Amino acid sequence: RCPNPRCPAQIQGRLEHFASKKALDIRGLGPNQIELFIQQGLLRDLPDIFRLEQHRALLLSWEGYQEKSVNNLLQAIEAAKNRRLDHCIFGLGIRHIGEKAAKSLAQVAGSLSGLLALQPEQLERLPDFGGIMRQSLGAWLGQQENQNLVQDLISLGLSPLPLEQAARGQFSGKSVVITGTLSQPRGEWKYRLEQLGFKVLGAVSKKTDYLLAGEEAGSKLKEALKLGIPVLDEAAMRKLLGDAD
Repeated sequence: RCPNPRCPAQIQGRLEHFASKKALDIRGLGPNQIELFIQQGLLRDLPDIFRLEQHRALLLSWEGYQEKSVNNLLQAIEAAKNRRLDHCIFGLGIRHIGEKAAKSLAQVAGSLSGLLALQPEQLERLPDFGGIMRQSLGAWLGQQENQNLVQDLISLGLSPLPLEQAARGQFSGKSVVITGTLSQPRGEWKYRLEQLGFKVLGAVSKKTDYLLAGEEAGSKLKEALKLGIPVLDEAAMRKLLGDAD
């Protein structure tokens, strides 16, 4: 691992991780786009992603950047401001803090500001959060540069959704499988459904109550139809949910 946080490869890697599907899931901000934006001086660190709106006119002047693609990118960046807190913590790229550890931190921190204020005794009470992870997080939080980075992200509007227990409503005990390409990131649908009591499963079986199917749904759709499981598109699912959320 390169110890220099200003190393171009480090910057590129951090930005790619932050925008990746398991983190903020910013569609349209892939490795090639990030590399170009770094070369053009638009991206130097994570907060600069949320400043790209200020460079809309410049982006539109570039070859291959049409109004639709620029608008889609900027809308994806705006939507990323409200991803789940654990995804955001994971996206910060803290060494030894994977998806599971990020979820544990989100449960105790409650917000990005809460992450900065975490105390050692809080971390010691977390299950499956060992000494190496505590030491790594403590070292990361102890660097003023990282504190400033998170505060900068907050000031630019990054306000991730807190991790809450699934609501025990009318859909408690119901199961759903998600497949195909949806208009919203799959993680957002998963979070919304879990908040309403659904159990989101990875495979279709006789016990599955619903299949949420987007475009280009494949084998899961075929299996659901074979088993007689109700198949809903996004409009039908929203109608089913009604005013529940």
